[in-house]
Amino acid sequence: MQNASSYANKLYVVYIFIMKHLTIGEFTLFMDSLNNVEYSVRSMLSSISAIYNDNLYVDDLFNFLQEKEMENKSLSNKTFPHQFNEIRFEHVYFKYPGVENYCLQDINITIQSNKIYALVGENGSGKTTLIKLLMGLYYPTEGNIYIDNININDISRESLYQNMGVIFQDFIKYPLSIKENIGIGNTEHIKEEDRILEIGKSVGIDKFVEGLPEKYATQLQKEWEGGVDLSIGQWQKIAIGRALIADSKITILDEPTASLDPKAEYELFKNLKQLMDQKTCLFITHRFANVQLAHEIIVVDKGRIAECNSHENLMKLDGIYAELYKIQSEAYAS
Repeated sequence: MQNASSYANKLYVVYIFIMKHLTIGEFTLFMDSLNNVEYSVRSMLSSISAIYNDNLYVDDLFNFLQEKEMENKSLSNKTFPHQFNEIRFEHVYFKYPGVENYCLQDINITIQSNKIYALVGENGSGKTTLIKLLMGLYYPTEGNIYIDNININDISRESLYQNMGVIFQDFIKYPLSIKENIGIGNTEHIKEEDRILEIGKSVGIDKFVEGLPEKYATQLQKEWEGGVDLSIGQWQKIAIGRALIADSKITILDEPTASLDPKAEYELFKNLKQLMDQKTCLFITHRFANVQLAHEIIVVDKGRIAECNSHENLMKLDGIYAELYKIQSEAYAS
């Protein structure tokens, strides 16, 4: 539309040039003036658009800060149980604001402490939303979540977050050293090199770290002098190490091996059971190659818990999980 208007104005100047018998100098002056006006108008409209977009972000920020202030006033000061036995979802429903349909419906499930759980299901089934409810990032639209007999909404956010180590698919790549990238998962351990080395070995980064100039002190990201960049798979291992170093009672991994090659994935999962000793772990995955290490597998389908049992029992059930597992097995075999 802008181009059409611009062409029309220039054609009009050409028409005036012909009809008024203007000189070349006058014609050039008019054209330059027209271009300057167009540039100024476009700059003004662009600035108005940018101010409008920025204002939307500012509104969101103030709404968020106001909501957090109200939230902190409404919550009690109960702390996360030092030794919890179970987490219970009781008739939990959830839908996003402004959306009519529920993305989670009538979730009833019990998660036992010190066990490994795998969440599987098709994209959009509600796996990540369920995890975010557990983390306290979202509140159930209906129903309740209990840690033992304490409603999760009655636990202070600080205490809840301190007891959950989480790595999502879009993890952060900090422009720090490898050692600091892992240690930032729990700043109390950021200077404990032995612990960081142990974590690094368990997630399989020790092999490529040995080839770096400063080993674990190597600065990451090219913007720094002497800094190096890593492959997405190497970054993912560091992010997993960051989650594991936290003194959290619950570890949540969202697609922890999405960027790893099959060998690295196998080695990580082989160590995961040992790493998760005396911890509760939930991991979301679409790759079933190593899902059998989980004590129980939770199958989420269209916002509901469709199945929940061990790998062996779910295969005997011959339901959704068995179908998905067989599809992947056939893909690997072909």
